[in-house]
Amino acid sequence: MRARANAAAAVATALLALSAIPGCLVSSHNSTRVNGAYVDNADLAAVAIHRSTMDDVERRLGPPTCRDCAEDGVEVWSWEATERRSGHGGVLFLVSASDTRVVDRTVHVKFIDGVAVEKWRD
Repeated sequence: MRARANAAAAVATALLALSAIPGCLVSSHNSTRVNGAYVDNADLAAVAIHRSTMDDVERRLGPPTCRDCAEDGVEVWSWEATERRSGHGGVLFLVSASDTRVVDRTVHVKFIDGVAVEKWRD
């Protein structure tokens, strides 16, 4: 019983000592940055197939980053964006880790004679 009390006292003393050290014991920082023409899921869902016109789509999604035109009235618009997520964490200035993830996101809408007939995300 006395050994348990001594162990508990040692742990409590260690935790108290660690909390008195100046600076951060544990720190982390995360950030997300998007460059380009990002289209969220709600805006893409609002594009009605066989009903939305080019004007409707541009009003909702903004100007596309690329317009591909064919001779037969088919046109494909694309919105391209790059999402960069960065994170950094450290413990007691002894262990440090960082991670950066880059994701390219592209949305396409295909039009025939000015009306949306297909939409997809890469």
